[in-house]
Amino acid sequence: MVHKHQNLQIHNQNDENSTPFRWVRPTYNSLKVNVDAVVFTDCGSFGASILIRDHNGFFVKAKSVAQSGKSKPREAEARALMKALLWITQL
Repeated sequence: MVHKHQNLQIHNQNDENSTPFRWVRPTYNSLKVNVDAVVFTDCGSFGASILIRDHNGFFVKAKSVAQSGKSKPREAEARALMKALLWITQL
């Protein structure tokens, strides 16, 4: 299944001062990797989602990962980015 994301707006609902932004396509014949993380404080774990899209905005590949251990949101984002970098180097 192919998905196309256009005019995607993201807004941090927990931050009244955050500004929505739009997903920007990568240059022609390039891929873009988006990473997001979530912290589950109740069970002491965090998860990450990794999404790859092409220059047309079409879905290429995705992955989700979960890891046990306490983490602050920024640390979880950094760990998610590291996992994404390791994953794309293996493709």
